[in-house]
Amino acid sequence: MSETPPAAPARPKPSGWRWPRRVVALLLSIIVLLPLAAYLVLATEVGSGWLLHRISAAAPSQGIRFAFARSRGALLDDIELGDVVLEVAQARVEVGTLHLRWRPQDLLQHLLHVERLALADVRVEPPPPSPPQPYTPPELPALTLPVRVQVDRLELDRVVVQQPDGDVALTHASAAAALDGDGVRLDDLELMALDARVNGRIGMGATAPHALQATLDAALPASLTGADVGDTTLQLAIAGPALRPTFTLIVSTPTALRVEGGVEFDRSQPGFDLNAKWPALQWPVRGEAQVQAGAGTLSVAGTADAYRLALRAPVTLPGRPRLDVALDGHGYGADGEAWGGELLRVDGAQWRRVGHLAPLALIGGDRAAREPWRMALAACVVTGRLSAALDRLRERPQASALIRMARDKQAWPTTTSLGRLFDAAAGLLLPDARQDYEG
Repeated sequence: MSETPPAAPARPKPSGWRWPRRVVALLLSIIVLLPLAAYLVLATEVGSGWLLHRISAAAPSQGIRFAFARSRGALLDDIELGDVVLEVAQARVEVGTLHLRWRPQDLLQHLLHVERLALADVRVEPPPPSPPQPYTPPELPALTLPVRVQVDRLELDRVVVQQPDGDVALTHASAAAALDGDGVRLDDLELMALDARVNGRIGMGATAPHALQATLDAALPASLTGADVGDTTLQLAIAGPALRPTFTLIVSTPTALRVEGGVEFDRSQPGFDLNAKWPALQWPVRGEAQVQAGAGTLSVAGTADAYRLALRAPVTLPGRPRLDVALDGHGYGADGEAWGGELLRVDGAQWRRVGHLAPLALIGGDRAAREPWRMALAACVVTGRLSAALDRLRERPQASALIRMARDKQAWPTTTSLGRLFDAAAGLLLPDARQDYEG
């Protein structure tokens, strides 16, 4: 009987196949466990608190101090922080309560969606003021982000901003905000401070020229304006490029005062052009009038250093004939001289010039309007302050000769213009100033 040969022993599988399987298993575990761990950190109160404390501990290495006394809720949905302190770049912000509720799932649609961001009991300490610098026209960058931003409700309550001359308090502010490819918008804007209330909307384009659109309504109570003025409402509309906007402002007290104009920030000195008109005014605004002004206009145009002002309004005092006030940069009067600072008595269809500013010589003719130091010299001649003129204008070698000519009333034309009087003040303060504005 033959014997069956024993079976050959099984060969062990090569051990080299084990480590790839283990690596794959490890990677699969990481892929599953990491999101789970992140979820446990962000979606739970304990995990969110732990992460926030880690951020607070790491912040000083970036020059930032971030601290909070308590937290409630989860970062992945709804969280509230108490007694928050943030210090950066010598500025300090304290927040009594911070509440954030957002929708992280909307990030899959490239949308940062915040349902509510509320801060209450806020105190802001700005950094120390820096030394004054020469004005340079601002440049607005393009407002672009990798995601769209939508804030359904932004709220600020009881905000105090510390200032050297006294704190500035804001009772309440709220708005709905959005930032996308079209620009930035604040809708349903509401501001409350010192019993005053402002409502409206503001929008600005994302790219140059950053088209600006804003409509704001304000209500100022008598407790703020005083009993002589009483309750006042304002309506403001702004439009145009952000660095060259135009505006219309209507002030009702209840008489309507309308102001239109524009501002230019994109130049070496900010410029402005303001025009106001009214059908009738009185003082005090409420109660029995002591002074009444008929339909009038006020125009101011130029820069802070060089501007023109024109005021025209008939003024009436009780029991007196009407008095017209004409304060203008330049204009020829009935006698052929340059007027611009006049009091005109009006009685029916008749009028008479009853007063004016002291005539000043236009030294150099039209050059006096471009070189304010010449008007300063003329003003010092009229007031008898020649030593002051020579001291301020010692860099002008022709000043002495021009003083002698200014004393001769026939040498130069004269003007009673208020605008030239402002030029004289500018010439004394800034002897080297030059007027280049035309308007």
